[in-house]
Amino acid sequence: MGLVFLNHYAPVASVPALLLFRQIGWVGVDVFFVLSGFLITGILLDAKAERYYRNFYIRRSLRIFPLYFATITVVLAWMLIANDGEDYTSLIGTWGSPLWLYAFLGNVKTAVSGVAPPFVFVPLWSLHVEEQFYLIFPFVVRRLRRETLFKTLVVLVIAAPVIRCLLWSYDRTNPWLQYMLLPSRMDGLALGALIALRMRMGAWHVPKRALGAAGLLLLAASCAWFIAGGRIFSSPLERTLGYSLFSLAFAALVLWIVQFRGSWQTNWLNAAPLQFIGKISYGMYLLQVPTAILFAKLTRSLNLPRTVDETALGALSLYALCVVLASLSFYLFERPILRLKDTLAPTDGQRRPLALFAGQRRRFT
Repeated sequence: MGLVFLNHYAPVASVPALLLFRQIGWVGVDVFFVLSGFLITGILLDAKAERYYRNFYIRRSLRIFPLYFATITVVLAWMLIANDGEDYTSLIGTWGSPLWLYAFLGNVKTAVSGVAPPFVFVPLWSLHVEEQFYLIFPFVVRRLRRETLFKTLVVLVIAAPVIRCLLWSYDRTNPWLQYMLLPSRMDGLALGALIALRMRMGAWHVPKRALGAAGLLLLAASCAWFIAGGRIFSSPLERTLGYSLFSLAFAALVLWIVQFRGSWQTNWLNAAPLQFIGKISYGMYLLQVPTAILFAKLTRSLNLPRTVDETALGALSLYALCVVLASLSFYLFERPILRLKDTLAPTDGQRRPLALFAGQRRRFT
């Protein structure tokens, strides 16, 4: 979440040192994909056969749907009311129907058309990829033997950059084809899934020092590849192989944390502030742009300089406001709904997935 926030709101005008972080902050979604593949696969592999699909989809729906649908509905209502509906008319005319958003297909609409929606809806594309993954992957895990599933995941890791290269050859002017479509980004999800699966297939000795060194080398290579491509997510280098390099680096990081869990190297991830941020991270992700719009309106009403958004103090204030609103959302709206999980879809006897990063257990289970 921190990388995504820096990508959108890093105050580079007053803190130029943050420029690279703003340019490369989009890789936060790659961390998200790898981690999601790991956690969701673990949940599916550990689930009991009885009510396998029912429990999974009910629990995912209770976690994802309420705040998502509430957020886009409120934003669309505001667009209809403000400025005599000009913003809503512009959405329809330049991008398309909001029904794409309600169907979790906004990423497909954007990728195929090559036109992005208003920025308030742009961050939702990764959640759309995630929901499409949720729709398909439980059937794959349920139907395939573990050895076959392992081979299938390896094929998916290899296929993703091949698909991106083919799409780049087909249309070099539309970066959304490689950036937003599930087939183009399935390598990160598959890598996370591979780690979860291999952990459940018997003894697995991974040399910790070699793993750490490999992870650092992969991360350095990913950054070098990104810089060589001009520091933009849409460069030919990034759209073809770059996304896979970052996914491999973050997969190595996840595996490293798994190997060192419970040690002093990873205990800091259990710090209360990080746990709290993790707990409200879904709300922060959905509310980040609406919060930025609200923050801009507040600063204008207080007659503050328009450049306040670009200062370090302004960015910290925006982050704090986002934390406050996401906290209110979690405690007043999300948590009461989440309590229905154990009533409607109990999972007694199911092992809990590993909580690799702060709060992720709460977010994904």
